[in-house]
Amino acid sequence: MKICDIWKKIINTQTYSKEVCETRITTIYTVGQLSDPEYTELITLINSSYAETQ
Repeated sequence: MKICDIWKKIINTQTYSKEVCETRITTIYTVGQLSDPEYTELITLINSSYAETQ
């Protein structure tokens, strides 16, 4: 299972706060474990998933 898939599950279940998810995704992207499209997809998913709960 790819790290991107794991984070999709974490985001969809809202295991962590929005801020924690954004920070961790950005860190993973910075060290090169995510591609540009994966990073964009995860950030978009965070914004849409957490917008529903506000």
